[in-house]
Amino acid sequence: MSADAPLSGLTLNPASAAVAFAAGVVSLLSPCVLALVPAYLGYLSASAAPEAAHSRPASLLGRALWFVAGFSVFFVTLGASATAL
Repeated sequence: MSADAPLSGLTLNPASAAVAFAAGVVSLLSPCVLALVPAYLGYLSASAAPEAAHSRPASLLGRALWFVAGFSVFFVTLGASATAL
């Protein structure tokens, strides 16, 4: 393997993907995360907003993508700063 692509020789077989997916689902059931699910769903569906009845599925997808992008940027930055220590 070259220094440019340290993960180029790795493959993901279906069994590994299924185990990773199952672990992600199980992690959603932890008490720390489960308490946040109603707030997350409320944010995405904008159920508190008066115009929620006129919400389009595209706007729901947009909110979901921005939410995930925000979490990703935060935790990647947090992980990178912890690695730099």
